[in-house]
Amino acid sequence: QSTCWCRPGRNQSTCWCRPGRNQSTCWCRPGRNPSTCWCRPDGNQSTCWCRPGRNQSTCWCRPGRNQSTCWCRPGRNPSTCWCRPGGNQSTCWCRPGGNQSTCWCRPGGNQSTCWCRPGGNQSTCWSRPGRNQSTCWCRPGRNPSTCWCRPGGNQSTCWCRPGGNQSTCWCRPGGNQSTCWCRPGGNQSTCWCRPG
Repeated sequence: QSTCWCRPGRNQSTCWCRPGRNQSTCWCRPGRNPSTCWCRPDGNQSTCWCRPGRNQSTCWCRPGRNQSTCWCRPGRNPSTCWCRPGGNQSTCWCRPGGNQSTCWCRPGGNQSTCWCRPGGNQSTCWSRPGRNQSTCWCRPGRNPSTCWCRPGGNQSTCWCRPGGNQSTCWCRPGGNQSTCWCRPGGNQSTCWCRPG
């Protein structure tokens, strides 16, 4: 009873337990078998499961369970969805088809604050205003080559006009969109700030 059990009406082929597991740590949904349903240590019905046809390499768990740091949304697998150490459903995710090289989040980032466009990677990703890198961001559609911030800069203190980059757009300490900016082709020696 402590290591192998079945739900009502199930038999040996549709219900099972791994060695040392019990009802609370290993289970199967109706009609599943060892190849399509499993649990990692301490997993249970509400926190660890597999969709039809999935196995250990493609299954996942809800936030904070199983791998505890890596999971996939329905239909995803380890090659298209992942999390960095300590990440979970709320802090690291991938859009359809994204993988380690094309979708990621920095610590504390989530679906609404950190993501990558198709084909983007660490060098081309960006965050919505005030999130991620916390000192470097891009407006929608921009990337590090066209928008950036110096240490301590954020949406209100450092920005770039379309096509600007490190050499053509920047802000002095305390400057913001209305008080410090660069015209196209300007650099540290040609930039300026409005009065105040």
